[in-house]
Amino acid sequence: EEQEEDVTVVHCQLTDLSDVLPLLHVSIKVQVVCLLIIELVLAQNRLRSIDDLPDLPHLVDLDLYDNLLAGLPTDIGTRFPSLKTLDISFNCLTSADELAGCTGLDRLYASNNYLSNVAFTETLHSLRVLEVGNNKLLV
Repeated sequence: EEQEEDVTVVHCQLTDLSDVLPLLHVSIKVQVVCLLIIELVLAQNRLRSIDDLPDLPHLVDLDLYDNLLAGLPTDIGTRFPSLKTLDISFNCLTSADELAGCTGLDRLYASNNYLSNVAFTETLHSLRVLEVGNNKLLV
C-alpha cells in the first residue's frame, strides 16, 4: 500500500545528498520505488546542488532554505511536476530561470539571494505569493 510521506532533514551540515538519498527510496526486490513524498525539508544545510535528488512526482512542498545553492536543475519543472511551494531563500542563486517550467507553483520564497530579475515568473500563472526581498533586483 502506498502512503504519503514527509521527510525533514534540517540543520545537519549536509554538503551533498548522498546521506539523504537512502531515505527517499525503498528497495522492493530489484525495483526501486520512490516514496510518495509530498513534503521535503532540506533547510539549513550546506547543499550546493539538488541535482542528485530523484524525480519526486508527488512532491508539493520543497524547502531548501539556508543552503549554498548556486543553481537549480534545468528540468526542475518536469522532475517535480506537483510542486506548489518552494523556499529557496538564503542561498547563492544569481538566477532562477529554471523555475519557468514550474507552472503549478503557487508560493515562491526566494529572498536573500543574488537574483537580478524575476522574468521567469511570467509563466507562473498560479503564483499567489512571491517573496524576493534582499536580492539584486533592478527596478
